[in-house]
Amino acid sequence: MNRTEVGRATIEAACVAGLVIGVLLVWRLRIDGPAHRFPSFGAGDLFGLFLPAYSYEAERLRGLELPFWNPYQAGGQPFLATLQPGALYPARALLLVTDSATAMQWSTIAHVLLSCLAMYALCRVLGARPAGAVAGAAVFTTASALPLLFAPTFLEAGAWLPVASLALVRVVRDERGRPWVLALGAAGAMPVLAGGHQAAVYVAYGLALLGVALLADRRRRGHLSAPAAAGRLALAGLLALGLCAPQVLPTLYWTRETVRPLGQLTDAQIMPYWAPSLTWSAAWQVVRQTFAGWGGLQALYLSAPAVALAMVGFCVTGTYGAVLGLGTLVAYLLAMGPGTPWFVLYHWLPGLAIFRLPTRLFLLVTFLCALGAAHGLTALARARPFRRSSRRWVELAALGLVLVVLVGPLHNDDHLPWTLPPSHLTPSVSLFAAAARATADGRAALPGDRLDLGFGVFVRQGTLHRVLVLQDFDSMSSRRLAAYLSAVAGEAPASPDAPLPFMGSLPLSRIARPELLDLVAVRSIVLPLDADRPPASPRWVLVDRAPRYGVYSNPDALPRSYVVTRARVVDKEPAALEAILAPGFDRNQEAVLVGRPDAPELRALAEAPGTPFRPARILADAPERVVVQAVADRPSLLVVADAFAPGWTARVDGQPARLWQTNYYVRGVLLQAGEHEVELRYRAPGFAAGVAVAAVALTVAVAAVGRRRAGTAPPPTVNQR
Repeated sequence: MNRTEVGRATIEAACVAGLVIGVLLVWRLRIDGPAHRFPSFGAGDLFGLFLPAYSYEAERLRGLELPFWNPYQAGGQPFLATLQPGALYPARALLLVTDSATAMQWSTIAHVLLSCLAMYALCRVLGARPAGAVAGAAVFTTASALPLLFAPTFLEAGAWLPVASLALVRVVRDERGRPWVLALGAAGAMPVLAGGHQAAVYVAYGLALLGVALLADRRRRGHLSAPAAAGRLALAGLLALGLCAPQVLPTLYWTRETVRPLGQLTDAQIMPYWAPSLTWSAAWQVVRQTFAGWGGLQALYLSAPAVALAMVGFCVTGTYGAVLGLGTLVAYLLAMGPGTPWFVLYHWLPGLAIFRLPTRLFLLVTFLCALGAAHGLTALARARPFRRSSRRWVELAALGLVLVVLVGPLHNDDHLPWTLPPSHLTPSVSLFAAAARATADGRAALPGDRLDLGFGVFVRQGTLHRVLVLQDFDSMSSRRLAAYLSAVAGEAPASPDAPLPFMGSLPLSRIARPELLDLVAVRSIVLPLDADRPPASPRWVLVDRAPRYGVYSNPDALPRSYVVTRARVVDKEPAALEAILAPGFDRNQEAVLVGRPDAPELRALAEAPGTPFRPARILADAPERVVVQAVADRPSLLVVADAFAPGWTARVDGQPARLWQTNYYVRGVLLQAGEHEVELRYRAPGFAAGVAVAAVALTVAVAAVGRRRAGTAPPPTVNQR
């Protein structure tokens, strides 16, 4: 290396080292430092959703098992298929070597650093000077990565946008860049594996905009317009789809069972608290916070200097910059929400209108603005009005201004899972311990309208404390759970067009049909102490107290497994719910099945006299395998009061048997007279097929890249004398 190359390498290394040190200092001093308050609502998901999920996954991974089913929420529900925990994401391997809170901390720091360094490398590859690339990395890190600290699925998924973009540029610019096909495919799959389904769509749009911008500029397109480049991109896309198939296929399969609509949302669902009168005030709020945020970790704050540099960058880079600038403008306008004249584009553009909260488009806005700012600072350093000797100082001054206005307002006042003392990490431990004591072999019901973390009544903490809970907190909750809880509360099920989605729980401060809790083995009920007990349940007994909450035992609850001799059959799910709500239904002596009413194997149960239920014994109770020992004097039905869901199968004494949807929400198996061992097993629908697809996609991609590299190897050197 000559002196010039050494100097450039030194500057490059200094910039990278400076970014790493800067991120770690900001993290230590402004983000991870002493907190001034207990977690606010904005930080609630870290404690109420992700910490329980990660703790459960850590337990399963350390047992060398994948967590396909979560028995602790919603009477049991898929774990992998619900997507948000990102059960297959590589970063979850951290759970094998440290506790859940520390693993969250390490993963967060790693993804912030990944966002920063990948953005720097991308800006450099696209022609920005080192100072410009530092500015681009700072914009993306401070305006996108750090504010997503409280939303791990967005942080982890969004960090792969600059990585995938870097691979995209390498693939299309260099004929020898075929190994980058594998990098592009892997980076394209990571947002989905991280659980960021919404962020994955934005990543795809970011890659598409960058590709179009490169294609539109003759000087930057490289080999993008060549058929070979199109083939490499297609191969990378197929690899990305294949690698995320083990996550996508189970999720798609489970989505058919949930209340979450698969189609476009209405404007009221997209922005639940929106009203026509708030349209322009909301739009103005987005603009105001973009330029003058009020501090903290703000997902909408870009700052005036960063926006100004981005506009300069878009203007001086020709058609490439024009495409990026237009994409930024469209994304920014759509982030203002419903009611604006241009919001119709949100419904027209593929994939956007199936998600809520368009302000999350700021991930895409910050990415494009970061590219523009990098080019803008580079152009400023090369501007003719400045003398050559003064350009470096102008460049450094502009970079310093950007860093000051971006980093200066950053601060975090909330405790985080890894900053709270272990004794305060789960403030609801005493409450759930009391619920567990009252629950025995059943489950608990929690108030679904109290999310205050100070007292820990957050339904997902059933997973954290390993207490079976009837409710859940997830956007992909079961439609059967929604209908069942609505019936418990005496309400009609929410309309598919309701603005607020069903998230797995409903307020139980006023319970209209407590007998439905008996059917799903709810043996303990946690209620606010100021709530009235339902008059129909005089036998509920207050057994323990926590601040503001009481734990009641329910002696009328049926056990988790029992045998009845009489069953009626209905052909539709809604009819089953109506049947168990009917006055003549005796939950202690009979059950309701969903199936063909004329099925011959059910005739004996339909005509049998009712006798009191007989408890059955649970021999094995693992998440994906439940074994029950049951005794029947005549043809009977074994009821297991866990949620019915596709993927569960039954075997009676080793022989396959049909698993029936019972009492609308739970499972049942028909038995002949005698003593039987019934085994229920769960296999995530679509997972095996997804693994096969991933293996084929990876094999094809590696083989194709290897063959092409071998085919383009340089010929051997001929020794000519």
